[in-house]
Amino acid sequence: MKVYRNSIYIFIFISMLSLYMAYHFDGKNTFVSNVLLGIFGSSLIALFSSIVFYFNEKERIIISLATKCSAIYGILKCFLDELNNKFDNTNFEQNIKYIEGYCKTFGDNIARNSIQNELMNYSGVLSYTLFYKMHCNKELGVISSLWTMQQNLIVGNPSAINLLNSTRLGYELALLENKTELALAKKQECLNIIENLKQNIPLQMDFISQMLDFLFKYKLFNKTWNELKKELDRSN
Repeated sequence: MKVYRNSIYIFIFISMLSLYMAYHFDGKNTFVSNVLLGIFGSSLIALFSSIVFYFNEKERIIISLATKCSAIYGILKCFLDELNNKFDNTNFEQNIKYIEGYCKTFGDNIARNSIQNELMNYSGVLSYTLFYKMHCNKELGVISSLWTMQQNLIVGNPSAINLLNSTRLGYELALLENKTELALAKKQECLNIIENLKQNIPLQMDFISQMLDFLFKYKLFNKTWNELKKELDRSN
């Protein structure tokens, strides 16, 4: 997307310069003037092609963002359901052995749906102009917010999950060594981490839902985000 954006800038400049120079040489040197007019016409064709490719690439990025964010929403929903159903103070001992598997699956699925490449390739044609910031600031705001979400999901959640796994290992080791007080302390640490995840994941889901609502309005899909969200909620 950035390549096409830069191409647009370059061909606009070439078009304007060649047209000005053709006007300047008109009547003075017909051959040079005609060559410059040819350059002007060619640059207009290239400009038009760059604009078409730019918006085609932008649509592809928006579709990819919407698809991956929808998948991330579903992954978070499944993980939250597992935490709520299987990991609390009453059934912790029975299900503690499953935590590592759930966390690894969650981390792998989130990484597989990373939106970093899409965000890195996104670039507005007039992103740095005052006009664009005044009239298209919502789009820039969504892209900026998605960067924040990417960091929170790829860095924040896995860090908490790694801490949960290491604390789980400490809990199991304390049990093997018959260190009851240490085991109870590690168990409480695990429960605290799980409780924090239970509180944070719904906030992340609400945030993703807001971003998806914008993306689904920006690019018309076969379904609205609310319709797809209901299906995801029912399937889980």
